[in-house]
Amino acid sequence: MADRVNIDRKLNAEIIKGKIDAKNVLGLGKKKNEDEDKVERIDIFLLAMALGANEGIKTPSSSTEGLIQENPIKNRPGAMSYIYSLLAKDLIVQNNIKALDDKKLAFETVEQYANTGLIKLREILDLDSSGYTDEDYIYKMLSLLDDKYDELFSEE
Repeated sequence: MADRVNIDRKLNAEIIKGKIDAKNVLGLGKKKNEDEDKVERIDIFLLAMALGANEGIKTPSSSTEGLIQENPIKNRPGAMSYIYSLLAKDLIVQNNIKALDDKKLAFETVEQYANTGLIKLREILDLDSSGYTDEDYIYKMLSLLDDKYDELFSEE
């Protein structure tokens, strides 16, 4: 039974721990939950998951590492719905809607989207550039949203 979400070990070390934590990019760096002595990663996971889903590409892990346990996901309003909606999207394409209640498959699916999202996040934010500020990162992310809005709601 799935009790946590994993991501690729190399991506976690390189992008999350090595870049995002080091610079606290967009406030997503390592921080403690006020109620527990555990590091919260739900925000970075949901962002990576959304970016990967937007790309429409799943990147399998060569070696996995646990990122977040199930409780923070369940405690975030809407998070499980997002996870199952991505699973449903994939299952409809595969004509296998019967597996919709498979939590393990749902977690595996979003893990792969999150891996892709981390790769995309590295590309978007150019995390190796030392001159960027949080404001620069925010404008890059807003630019992405603008592009997606134009794609979805163009006035053609």
